[in-house]
Amino acid sequence: MDICNRKTIKTTIVVLALTVFFLSVSCFANDEKVSSLIQLDDTELSEVKGQALMSLSYIAPTDMTNLETKRVDGDKNIGFYKLGLEAELQLNANIKKLQLGCGGVNGAGACDIDIDNLSLSGLANTNTGRVSSSAKITNPFIEFAIKNPNSASTRSIAGVRLSAENVIGLLTAGTENSTSPNGINNISGFMRIQSDQSGYIYGLANTGAQKMDVAKYPITGKINSGVGAVLSIQTERGELSIPAMQGIPFIRNGVTVNGNRVSAIPLKATLDIPSIQLGWLNSGYPASGRTQYDYAVENPIDWNPNKVPILVQTLGGPLSAKITGCQGITCLFTNIMGTVRVGAVLNNAYLKGNITNMSADVTINQGLGYIHYLPINSAFSLSLQSQSIKWPGSYIGANPERINLDGSVNNSVPATISDVARRGWWMSFSDPIDLGSVNPTDDINIEPLFPQISTQVSTYLNNNPASIGIGSLINAVLGVGNIQVSSTDINLKQYPLNLTLSNLKLNGQNFAPNCYGSLKFC
Repeated sequence: MDICNRKTIKTTIVVLALTVFFLSVSCFANDEKVSSLIQLDDTELSEVKGQALMSLSYIAPTDMTNLETKRVDGDKNIGFYKLGLEAELQLNANIKKLQLGCGGVNGAGACDIDIDNLSLSGLANTNTGRVSSSAKITNPFIEFAIKNPNSASTRSIAGVRLSAENVIGLLTAGTENSTSPNGINNISGFMRIQSDQSGYIYGLANTGAQKMDVAKYPITGKINSGVGAVLSIQTERGELSIPAMQGIPFIRNGVTVNGNRVSAIPLKATLDIPSIQLGWLNSGYPASGRTQYDYAVENPIDWNPNKVPILVQTLGGPLSAKITGCQGITCLFTNIMGTVRVGAVLNNAYLKGNITNMSADVTINQGLGYIHYLPINSAFSLSLQSQSIKWPGSYIGANPERINLDGSVNNSVPATISDVARRGWWMSFSDPIDLGSVNPTDDINIEPLFPQISTQVSTYLNNNPASIGIGSLINAVLGVGNIQVSSTDINLKQYPLNLTLSNLKLNGQNFAPNCYGSLKFC
């Protein structure tokens, strides 16, 4: 399918020719030093150096630099004609609504590219700075992908690309950084996203203070009585009061937008949760409070995993737990005593120890409508093609998601990624986009982790029984006093948790409008 007929081709060529003519006339007309043409002989001409305003190049299907014919499944009979402007342009622009490739094969109302309130300016973080600056576009060009270029009867245009060798500026989408998506509705294209030149995406998360009800999320386990009986228990009443946690770091490899009509990107990361220190009688631990992770906030890439974080101190009781079983020869004795028996309830039980090495594999389904701030320093292109095409100079390289943070290789991920423009409209950024630190503005609700915590703590306590002192055992038998259960460290290293989040408002996505005054868009 051709994207242009012959009549349109002729019209395009005429327009381009007129453009070149008027640019040439304008250059001579505005140059006061040029009054007339001067004839030069061959010797004089050989000593003159200069650069043409316009350049024209061609990449044949057999050329080694033709990426389309060299790629697997590529079209082996496509050539590329490039008409370039050897100049630096400046542009400051606001586009109320950018919609390209709507309807047709995409369906009613669906667009290849759909962005509201798009602004392009110089790199500035204030209203005045943005409106008084412009993005720099170096060596812009238009390029045609010609199918069957050597056949006058069958050649046709398979694609057209508007591009530049480099664009430096600030691209923003939407009117504000808020909890409601705005700006990018969906995009077809190729864009690598990272926090900075390290290639990672990192950030700091906070959690709100919460209480884990052990009746709603029961914990089971075994207790070694110290006299031969091993009791099986299940919590019935009480709560673990978990204070707010600040500055919990997370980090992952950069991600890539690479597809048609993408509206969200998955940000999968591992969140290392600080150890929870379980309070018990007379420990003096606060019931609530705030704590901060002991890491280098200013330079997250240098986070040292061997640093010991500040423990989260939580008041752990009192709890009550029903005895659900008893093993050992002394179980007969405990039953005779009448209290420590199957079905009995241990009241005023306090847990002592730490829940350590907790980590959560977090999946954040982040809508592109929550990403607004895109500083650009990259080759950029906007293309339209009737088939998949790998344009000259488009990105191909190692896939950053293949290498895990510990240096191991994820063989389920392709070794390389490649920018192959799909059918329809396609927006492409050659170099990565640096978003800065990805810090959620709101506290993360960790309650979805409670069922998993109760399950994993239960698994650990069943495999590694806690202990109860003789004094606490006597109190349990007599039904008086307090019962202190020592579990030392409940190590959950082998029991990772899973947390799914979506559409987080991010601190690093605030931006100044490209307008004077208080207008959000103009």
